[in-house]
Amino acid sequence: MESVGIALRGLEKRFGEVAAVAGVHIEVPPGAFLALLGPSGCGKTTILRMLAGLEDPTGGEIAFGERVVASGQRGTVVPPGERNVGLVFQSYALWPHMRVKDNIAWPLKVQKWDSATIARRVQEVLALLSIDHLADRYPHQLSGGQQQRVAIARTLAPRPRVLLFDEPLSNLDAKLRAEMRTELLRVHRASGATSVYVTHDQVEAMTMASHVAVMRNGQVEQFGAPGDLLRIPSTPFVATFVGTPPANLVAAQQVNGRYCYKSVDLGESNGVQSPLLMYRPEQLRLANGPGPRCLSVEFAEATPVAGRVIVTVWDERQRINIVTDQLPSYRLGDSLYIEFPAQPDAIFGQDEQTLAMGIVPTLA
Repeated sequence: MESVGIALRGLEKRFGEVAAVAGVHIEVPPGAFLALLGPSGCGKTTILRMLAGLEDPTGGEIAFGERVVASGQRGTVVPPGERNVGLVFQSYALWPHMRVKDNIAWPLKVQKWDSATIARRVQEVLALLSIDHLADRYPHQLSGGQQQRVAIARTLAPRPRVLLFDEPLSNLDAKLRAEMRTELLRVHRASGATSVYVTHDQVEAMTMASHVAVMRNGQVEQFGAPGDLLRIPSTPFVATFVGTPPANLVAAQQVNGRYCYKSVDLGESNGVQSPLLMYRPEQLRLANGPGPRCLSVEFAEATPVAGRVIVTVWDERQRINIVTDQLPSYRLGDSLYIEFPAQPDAIFGQDEQTLAMGIVPTLA
């Protein structure tokens, strides 16, 4: 049995002088669900296109199991049609003149499956996606969620070894997106394929993926299990990009062996002159007034979430999130105080690497 589902080894893609992907190393086992998470322009869609064979790498290689399907150094490029890959686009890309069952059957006809096998397989994927009753409808007769299910069924029909998803839920409303996340996971597990899912939505990545690669400027900032990214972020970018709400960073200064932010004493220094101190929202609290480790801030908003409240305040131009149990009565622009704990949850150096990491409880 193969130990590698997908491997990216030193993968690069340049467009002239611009490095869209710069030396990416990722390896996941067969059947994994890998999320490429990051902001627009970080290189995640370019990686997906190279996996699909729509772009050729300028360096490094891509392997599906033991088979190298693309190599920038050797010039090896396996055509898209020979990679056994299924791609689900952000747009549904259904043929408007074909019924649902004909849209699903189309890739099988292209691969010259016999008609009896096509009919059986179409029925299988219709049942898998719970859209049997839509078989004879045309795309314009379907809702957005139904069209997305048809697009996924069409992708699954040829039994691809690798499934690629390019932000497939971005056109759906919030409620349907939550439902489709569960549906996609069920489909992924039923297919047995190794999946790669591109998204800028960290909720999608953290709830669906077995492995997450957080990307920035064409490189992987951190790669690991979703829980590891939350517990032990390796860079300030990961700390402030992952989590609901994400962690807070404070640019402190060392004064007489103590870390200080403005006039607030944030504890004993570990010797770094200008660190970034990380505080998880559940470690901060609203204070009744000025006091030790208290900072004056301006109220922005309060959002009830899962029985608790995310309070957002402004410290000049910096947003700070605090998780509390009670909905506060402040109004926009009101002054209040927040209190820092005795020590930060993590300390990042000037090279943006983790220097120290505390053991803290996670938000229930």
